[in-house]
Amino acid sequence: MKQLLVLILAALFLTSLALAQSNEATVEQSGPNNVATVTQTGSTNKANVKQTTPATGNEAEVIQNGSANEASVEQEGGSGGKQTAYINQDGSSNKATQKQLGPWPGYGWSKIVQVGDNNEAVQEMQEYNNTADIYQNGVGNFARQNQNMDGQTESTWNISDIDQIGDQNTADVRQTGRNQYADIMQNGTGNQAYQTQAGGGWGYGNYGGGHTALIDQEGNGNYAEQIQSGATSQTTMANSAEIQQNSDGNWAKQTQDGTANEAYILQAYYSGNSHHEQYQEGNDNYANARVWSTDNTGYQSQIGDRNESRINQSYPSNDATILQNGDDNIAVTEQGGYAYGDGSNSISIDQTGMENKTMISQKGYGNSATLTQDGNRNIVREDPAEYWSAGIVQEGDNNTALVSQTGDDNYSLVKQLCDGNSATVTQSGNNNWSSIIQQ
Repeated sequence: MKQLLVLILAALFLTSLALAQSNEATVEQSGPNNVATVTQTGSTNKANVKQTTPATGNEAEVIQNGSANEASVEQEGGSGGKQTAYINQDGSSNKATQKQLGPWPGYGWSKIVQVGDNNEAVQEMQEYNNTADIYQNGVGNFARQNQNMDGQTESTWNISDIDQIGDQNTADVRQTGRNQYADIMQNGTGNQAYQTQAGGGWGYGNYGGGHTALIDQEGNGNYAEQIQSGATSQTTMANSAEIQQNSDGNWAKQTQDGTANEAYILQAYYSGNSHHEQYQEGNDNYANARVWSTDNTGYQSQIGDRNESRINQSYPSNDATILQNGDDNIAVTEQGGYAYGDGSNSISIDQTGMENKTMISQKGYGNSATLTQDGNRNIVREDPAEYWSAGIVQEGDNNTALVSQTGDDNYSLVKQLCDGNSATVTQSGNNNWSSIIQQ
């Protein structure tokens, strides 16, 4: 009797344990060469795998360890296609969705690994030769990769990689076009990163001749956005954009429309709450920004071909705006202060025409510079010290203006309203004032 009671209790225990786990797995396959593997450890996990015809060479594997995780894999291939999907969830209440659909999927590969709780990852791919990879470690992260889900035939060679470590981070990648490559890495809390790439080139390289975009944020509360588009041709070279923010509360946006453009933003170390935005429309343009301190802001806009704009700001309270409209223009700015907390620098540059060149260097605080060039082959160079203000306006061709001020509370105004003028201003001391008008 006692032995019977023990057997009854053991059976009840095993039954209750099985009921407590209550994992669900569904696999639906139709077509040749399909393979699906589902491994569930824990309780209340759900997995659904669907691989339907036409299908060739599909594989899917789902591994769930924890509780209340959800995974969905849907693959529909075509003639000669090869698709592989992999989901690995370790934690609770994570959700992962993979879709690889299309009549000609090519060499698609998809991977999701989630460690932590309440993370969500979505991968949507169509057409062929797509690659996507998502890794999340933390709580409440969201990542989505959409690579030509609309099924446009021009979308090939797409690669996207997302790596999020921390909590409440958001990453969204959308790629439609050729030869794209996107990479997002966020290490911190509450970061947001968005990438959109459409169009592209036909060149050859590690990832083809299309777009490349990279975002790396290490800190908290950062925002980064990249948008790249360009026409498709066999002579098009890759656009490239890179954002790196290694502190808290930074904001950066890059927009490039054209071919062979480059944009680079670095906001690091003490650059919390900095702001920068770059916009390029045309071909072979280059924009560069580097910020090292707090309360900095910058704006760059280039319309035309082969323009170059660089901003380098250090120490707080700096402000720079560069707008170039034309071809082969160059504008360089550099602002800084003597000590942390010093620096009320402000620069505004507007160049319209061809082959205009401007260079400004500001050190100290209480500085201001405004330059406007409308014409061709104008040159402006300023190398001031502290407590100075200067304004230069050039309207015409082949004008040159050089302003150098050393001391306090100096002011200089240069206006060149015709062609072939040259002006040089040198002021040393305090409370100097000069005005040059050439017309």
